[in-house]
Amino acid sequence: VVIRLDDGSVDLQALAGSGTSVTEVSGTAPAVADPESEQSDWQITLSEFSFDNSSIDFSDLSLSQPLRLSLGLLIEVSDINNSEGAVLPFNLVIDPSVGGALSAEGEVQLLPALELTTALEVSDLPLAPAQGYMNEFADIAIEDGELNIDAELSGDQGDELDVQASVSLNNLFLTDRQRQETLLNFTALNVDRLDFSRANNDLAISQISLQQAYARVIINEDGSSNLGRTLITNQDLDQQPAQGDAGIERESPAAQADVELASSDSAEPAVAANEQQSALNISLGVVQVE
Repeated sequence: VVIRLDDGSVDLQALAGSGTSVTEVSGTAPAVADPESEQSDWQITLSEFSFDNSSIDFSDLSLSQPLRLSLGLLIEVSDINNSEGAVLPFNLVIDPSVGGALSAEGEVQLLPALELTTALEVSDLPLAPAQGYMNEFADIAIEDGELNIDAELSGDQGDELDVQASVSLNNLFLTDRQRQETLLNFTALNVDRLDFSRANNDLAISQISLQQAYARVIINEDGSSNLGRTLITNQDLDQQPAQGDAGIERESPAAQADVELASSDSAEPAVAANEQQSALNISLGVVQVE
């Protein structure tokens, strides 16, 4: 049993069982201690550890539409020892029951401080199982969509976190559940190069391309919009509408959405930065709409 506490920490004492206790042992120490009899710290060495053919059942019952899925799991770690500066190669493979795959391969250092370098790959991960999370914010149905990520990550337990990634979202299909109509669909949204540095507070994107996109955006005379109507407020949480019919036909990709790009040299920033925290520096290269 692993318990995550309210402050975000993990209570590992539960791993030992509720009946585990620490007993103080008293005794008479020898009058003179032999320095040569003192033992050095334990040295632990293990050539390889493998955790295979296993699964984890995950449930998020905090959602109005709970998420439940099973995750096939493979973990391989080699050259394990507790020496400071020791680097442990590892391989992690996760096979969700809903489809897709996640894998990570890299190296981790545990002592004297945590450092991690890994290659992360997410392949064809379906978005529809995340409908319960969408329900918390908007009355929009996720009919289809797959996520792909190819990333290199490095970081430590401090502020260091560097990410270089390519991300694609394929065959996204969102519908307005109240009106039973298509809200957004596209064949592919590709982010060819994303570079993020937490230490420098910097995000750079080289190119974004959007293929065969359709969006229905309606602005009424009073200034309200169909997008704003789909947003869920706190008063709506107890009256969630039933999920819409998944058989809604997609609008033809030939009906391309008009996309307007704002100038990047605007006089005022879109979001004011917190006075005690510097704003995230964002640079964007090329945007393509096909």
